[in-house]
Amino acid sequence: MGLLSRICSPRWGVAGGNPPIPLYVKGAVPKRRDGGFSRPGGLSNVGRRKAAVLPLLFLSVALALLAACAPKQTQTPPAKSLFTSFLVEADWLNANLSAPELALIDLRAAADYRQGHIPGAVNLSMAQITDPRNPVRGMLAPRAEMESIMRGLGVSQDSLVAIYDDGGAPGPGRLFWALHYYGMERIAVLNGGYAGWRKQGLPTDTAAATKAAGNYTATPNPSRSADKDYVKRSIGKAGTVILDVRSPAEYEGSVKSAQRGGHIPGAINVDWTNNLATVDGVARLKPADELRRLYEGLGITRDKEVIVHCQTGVRAGQTYFTLRYLGYGQVRLYDGSWEEWGNDASLPVAVGKGSDAPMR
Repeated sequence: MGLLSRICSPRWGVAGGNPPIPLYVKGAVPKRRDGGFSRPGGLSNVGRRKAAVLPLLFLSVALALLAACAPKQTQTPPAKSLFTSFLVEADWLNANLSAPELALIDLRAAADYRQGHIPGAVNLSMAQITDPRNPVRGMLAPRAEMESIMRGLGVSQDSLVAIYDDGGAPGPGRLFWALHYYGMERIAVLNGGYAGWRKQGLPTDTAAATKAAGNYTATPNPSRSADKDYVKRSIGKAGTVILDVRSPAEYEGSVKSAQRGGHIPGAINVDWTNNLATVDGVARLKPADELRRLYEGLGITRDKEVIVHCQTGVRAGQTYFTLRYLGYGQVRLYDGSWEEWGNDASLPVAVGKGSDAPMR
């Protein structure tokens, strides 16, 4: 048995037995090298100093041995988060369908959901997260309503919310922005949507999923949204890009979807569909390098603030998601979009091609 094992055994001082090393006790008679004994008063000065140090030395050794015998404290490492990216692939989702933190939302029509969906997914209509009382069509539902809806779908504070539709619509991007604006950080969009899932022959279900109510708390983050006054102040502002993701015809004003046609002065036009590529009948997000070249080539770089808009904020949501996925940290969505701007005669409008088109 080693020294430390002997000391820590029940026979020794740690368990209540005799201490392994005798300590010097004041008043004890020290023994001389020749076998005799000296009187305490007969010690030399050096001997006295040594005798005074010995108790401290032995006490330090004893305390160190006691510490070595104490039970070791172990720390449980934090649970590894399921979240890794704002964009996920079908194989990854299929491997994590049973993860307790996953909240899977299907944005397709209710009839399509009933015919088949990804196992565990709950169905949500875009109309449910839209405010019908707002005079501007298509505005996001208020905080309390958004919170109640998400809790009813089983979303909690620690959930990873994964969103999908058929793969080529902007709905997942709109919900991504809505959740991001209301404080959710762990959100992902399924690349290729349900069409891509089926293309890979992955499992489906027809039974409606039921979830226990979640505890999600909606907390608005103003840095992820913009109103018309903020956008107006941003026109021509250095370091800020106003990004119009509508079609070129809407942007130029040849197609009108409000009282006035055209675009916000200085806005750059990148149709949201430029973010996608269809391969084998499945619409997927283009590779990140290709998307970076597209935006950076137009001066839309990650060091700038980007304000995205469309007609009602839905298509803009898809581009908001794309830019966040690419690592853009300063992105806002103008929720009123052209539905508000184009119907407000007090706001400036430009008509024609290019960000330098004349104002009217």
